[in-house]
Amino acid sequence: MAPIYLIPLLISCLAAWVSLGNPQWKIDDLPKLLATLIGVACLIWFFVATPWLIKLSLIIILLILGNYSLGESLKTDE
Repeated sequence: MAPIYLIPLLISCLAAWVSLGNPQWKIDDLPKLLATLIGVACLIWFFVATPWLIKLSLIIILLILGNYSLGESLKTDE
């Protein structure tokens, strides 16, 4: 992958780490809000900048993981 694709993904991951960080921090909610907005914008930038093959593979991976997690949550223990 070219760095042009990895930069927005890295920024989005860092922003998610900041916005979902330790809930016991005693800081304003403004940095968490800004981190969330920056993370969403960078995730959209990542998805727009990547080639269609990477987009398709990410969508398929998300569908498989969602199907697996839904199947695990609906499984009954009998």
